[in-house]
Amino acid sequence: MEDVPQPLALFWSFFHGDVTTSGFEEMEIDEVPSPFRELLCHNAHMTLTLEKHYHQPMILQVLNTLHMKDSYTRTITLNIPNTQPDTATPYYPVQFALMRINLKYFSDQFKTDVISAKIPLGRILQDHKIIRQVKFHKVFKFSKGIDFSSDLTTELEKHIALPTFGRQATIFCDNNPAIELLEVLNGDTL
Repeated sequence: MEDVPQPLALFWSFFHGDVTTSGFEEMEIDEVPSPFRELLCHNAHMTLTLEKHYHQPMILQVLNTLHMKDSYTRTITLNIPNTQPDTATPYYPVQFALMRINLKYFSDQFKTDVISAKIPLGRILQDHKIIRQVKFHKVFKFSKGIDFSSDLTTELEKHIALPTFGRQATIFCDNNPAIELLEVLNGDTL
């Protein structure tokens, strides 16, 4: 996996299969249009940033999980209520994310709260008053024709309109790199 660029290595660890960079490119911050730049290019939690932007709490939907010893990986969407009366979908995704959490850095109660899949991670970290620092690394453009692996491409395109932008970040807890993140916004909701 040494030749797989970050954050694709995180994808590969979860979805496996062929990993390519088709439809995916790293961007300079000044190349990212507003409001994507303001929502992605910072050292803050996406849950709290999106709650402030949409003026309402995020609703978590866990799509897939992989739990092996102290490693807990999941794909999620953060959602807002769908206010369109002509649709049967109760929620509208505003963010798709893939995260890997190193559980060895956290209490049993924190682990229980994360694995219960009821509350967004940023809210759990805040509620548990965990000393943390979010480190923004890179911002990416995701285009139509994206092709990471068939499983991930299907999952991403099912929930997020392309083209769009996303970011790679790490959350350090008590100075330990505890959580790896890839967070992709749904441009249709901005």
